[in-house]
Amino acid sequence: MRPAPILMCLAIASMASTAAADNSFRPATVAEITRELPGLNNLTMDGNGYAYAPDSVVGYKVSKGEICVRTPNRHVDCVRVEFDGENMRTVDGMGNRELLN
Repeated sequence: MRPAPILMCLAIASMASTAAADNSFRPATVAEITRELPGLNNLTMDGNGYAYAPDSVVGYKVSKGEICVRTPNRHVDCVRVEFDGENMRTVDGMGNRELLN
């Protein structure tokens, strides 16, 4: 009996199923992002294109498929935001994925 080929087939099938599920994600719309992160609706727009909470020096910019954060020293960090109709996730510049819900 040779269990190794069977295990390899199962591993390949599992990887294919994960890849197929991953393909259902698409860039999230602004409406989807603000619905999932309701705190973004309470921000005030500034002339620099970023929105700020009262008494905060950190700004946020939401666009289709992306959220950017601007720190007081003007450093900007952005993540992609993807949605599959049920789950929302962020993807950073290194490809790390994090579910938001």
